[in-house]
Amino acid sequence: MIGKRVEKEPHQLYPYEYTKFRGTWYAMTPNGMLSNLSGHAVMENGDRTITVTPSIRVTGADESGNGITWHGYLTLGVWRTLD
Repeated sequence: MIGKRVEKEPHQLYPYEYTKFRGTWYAMTPNGMLSNLSGHAVMENGDRTITVTPSIRVTGADESGNGITWHGYLTLGVWRTLD
């Protein structure tokens, strides 16, 4: 799953996109969950992709209140699911 670096505000992101907004990195996971990456180390690679460590884990609820989670990696701009 190839990600895409974009220049927009975090709430405007689509799945697989990531952005740096006001000095903080944000990413929209493949299943559509917004993640503030301020608790992670984010390395900008020479091709403008990013690598995030440690793994990204986002939990929340859908419109019906059902729990949803995404857990995985964003490495060299490529998303990889862990679970």
